Amino acid sequence: MAARGSSMLKLLRLGAAALKPAKMDNGKWRGAELSAKTVAQLRKDTRLMGRCALSAPLARSDARSEWPYEEPRAPSTIFQRQLKGHRVDREKPMREARIVAGLAKQDELLAARAKARAPKPGPEAFLDVELLTVKELRIKSRGVSSSKGS
Repeated sequence: MAARGSSMLKLLRLGAAALKPAKMDNGKWRGAELSAKTVAQLRKDTRLMGRCALSAPLARSDARSEWPYEEPRAPSTIFQRQLKGHRVDREKPMREARIVAGLAKQDELLAARAKARAPKPGPEAFLDVELLTVKELRIKSRGVSSSKGS
């Protein structure tokens, strides 16, 4: 508390000049007499006590406005933009549209696949089904030449 007392006396002696850096005669800058941390603690103590250092006590309603070194704050100029949200939520309508379009084409695609996989009529197709294994049939349907017959 002694450090705060001496800081309060320094603040009362120097006034608002103790809170800001100052430019010296030689052109160099000198830091503030009181650190921002000390000033914040003094301000807090002043508001809690309801008085500024050695002045008369104030009513509790005036305690918030008693700090004489309060600087008015400028209104915020931060641009508030809409949040992006989650990617899965943003892309959900596009994904659902793709699914609906795919389901509409599903019957055509299944018919084309069944037609492509259907055995071809003729004696060769009958013999293939009877004599070849499933793996050999799959390889033959892809159009890859078999390594056994080469």
